Amino acid sequence: METDDTLTLTLEQTCKPGAKRGDFPNCTRRSVQLPRSAATTAAPQSPGLERLGGDTAWCASWTHGLYDRNASMLSHLWQQARADAGLPPLDAAALRERRQFMLSFFTTASHSATAWPGPARCGNTDPTLVYVPIWKAASVVLTDAAQSATQRHGVASLDNGLYAFTFVREPLEHLLSGAAEAAWRLSPEATDAAPWSADDFVAALLDARYPGAEHQHTTVHRHYWPMSSALAWWPLAFVGRLEHRHDDWRALRAAHCAAPNGEAVWGSALLKKRDDDASADNLGVRAALLELLASRPPLRRAVCRLLTPDYRCFGYDQTSCEDGLVRGKPLEPKARLKEELRPLMLGVGAVVLVLLAPALWVARRADRRQRQEAGGVKML
Repeated sequence: METDDTLTLTLEQTCKPGAKRGDFPNCTRRSVQLPRSAATTAAPQSPGLERLGGDTAWCASWTHGLYDRNASMLSHLWQQARADAGLPPLDAAALRERRQFMLSFFTTASHSATAWPGPARCGNTDPTLVYVPIWKAASVVLTDAAQSATQRHGVASLDNGLYAFTFVREPLEHLLSGAAEAAWRLSPEATDAAPWSADDFVAALLDARYPGAEHQHTTVHRHYWPMSSALAWWPLAFVGRLEHRHDDWRALRAAHCAAPNGEAVWGSALLKKRDDDASADNLGVRAALLELLASRPPLRRAVCRLLTPDYRCFGYDQTSCEDGLVRGKPLEPKARLKEELRPLMLGVGAVVLVLLAPALWVARRADRRQRQEAGGVKML
């Protein structure tokens, strides 16, 4: 069981045929509990952030605050976000009541990691490669790859220390994708109703509480909690971005002998639909959030503010998020774009039809003449 003072490192997991990863009791896991000092003796320092071009000095200060459970630092961030949204500040009583949520939001997601054993080419003195999963950032793909390596190379040794790595993605995209999966997992079976609306979700986030009182304290909320929570637990030697996953994986492979060929890890796995539809927006939660944030700039800026640690630590452009752009593209749901383009497409179709009508008439008349002449009928 994970506590605030321990880390869980999975060494091996064996599943019965047909069972999904993590499907207990159909899967058995061999793991060890590490004291937090096994990964770090103080607030974790993550040299892997330097290659991303983030604000490493700010990030180190933030991580130190999380390690020390600095409630005033978190309260200040939340009050700034509420000001961005035009909301009044939380009073002292509310801040005390919601302190645990604030701490959980930024520190809870990544107690666990998976050892990635290396092939024979790794020397006896190389540290063990360890993958720190971040939900909704290809964690299934990378965890499965690590477990496949265990089947090929045996259980990893921990004698020479740890070399921890992870992969991240654009922070707002991560939150939207995580909110959609959390809603899907919390919705009753055989229903198309989301457990919360987009307005309720954002309001709860800015109030520092769980969306929907009946869904408090469930682990599924970790799907959308900030990726930077990993920094409070593990000293990350390498951090890659999913947007550049092939190039970044090559860089990881150059840095550590246990990283296999990137094609063996990625392939087309990220492009395939998950069996359980957990990654699909079947309830329309992601689309609804997109539309809300695109149409309400104050709320968008507030949400981007709460994601400040992810933007600053991992080197993503927070200004673009505030301006309604994600990776240079407008923050618009696909359904809304299609609806806005419909009149234009109909107009273009009508123009094309008018232009082609004479040619179509000539071609049809020629075809008719040919068929009639072949049948011995002469056209007048």
